[in-house]
Amino acid sequence: MSQSDTKVFKALDKTDINDKVTRIIDQLQIQEDARNIVNEIIKEIKENYDLSPSVVRAAANILYKRNKEEVEEKNEQVEDLLTLCR
Repeated sequence: MSQSDTKVFKALDKTDINDKVTRIIDQLQIQEDARNIVNEIIKEIKENYDLSPSVVRAAANILYKRNKEEVEEKNEQVEDLLTLCR
């Protein structure tokens, strides 16, 4: 291995590492809070309109990811495979 391939690491900076780990923890908390909010909204929709939570979540994800065509194609492939298996 040549010297140019050797990775040189910085000396450990306890403050920097602590700050970055704290930022990660903060982001994980934000993610957990967001999941709880989404679950509460889905629960409200279920209670008010009797819509399936899994269907509501799937529809919201499709709208968020803007991948309706991809989901439709996958569903068609699943239907084709189910037809073969009958």
